[in-house]
Amino acid sequence: LLAEVVTEGKIVSLDISPESIAVAKDFNRGRKNIEFLAGTIDALVNHECKGFEFIVLFDVLEHIVLGEHLRNIGILATKAGPQCRIVINIPNPQHTNYLREHDPSSLQIIDEAVTTEFMISNWQKHGYSLNYFKTYGIWASEEYQLMVFHKSVGAPTNTGGLVAIPRTTPFQTLRRRLNLRRIVRSMVPPQSK
Repeated sequence: LLAEVVTEGKIVSLDISPESIAVAKDFNRGRKNIEFLAGTIDALVNHECKGFEFIVLFDVLEHIVLGEHLRNIGILATKAGPQCRIVINIPNPQHTNYLREHDPSSLQIIDEAVTTEFMISNWQKHGYSLNYFKTYGIWASEEYQLMVFHKSVGAPTNTGGLVAIPRTTPFQTLRRRLNLRRIVRSMVPPQSK
């Protein structure tokens, strides 16, 4: 989906599963601007990639032990360009805690309840501020959280909990371009009458 939008530059895609990378490579056969890496975040440490304009972490951070977040964010921060936007999508921690109590078999081996405060604190330690925040639902009400962080430039990082929400968010722009509504609708089974 991102390759349909990113027509200039390069996409570096990282996944811990070599099998998933193999499927992605096959699916994107013929696209010249995508590089696929199999491994943990450490695969980026010695990689020449730098100056990313966007780093997209959809349903990633909840599958990393909380104690590893700060280190991982530090690695990403070294790869980000000065205008980089970090787009993060994670399950709402209240939803994860509800599942842990009422439907634990639906969770993966590592499925952390990552709070907004935890995210803000860790990104601030690397010079980033929360630029956008939204809670939304696909399968259940308010089950996900979308956050966009950007490099802080001479402004205080503590906003007292207030976040300015732009009229058109990066996620809205990306969603329009990728036509995610159509994709999500195609995944939802039709309701029986």
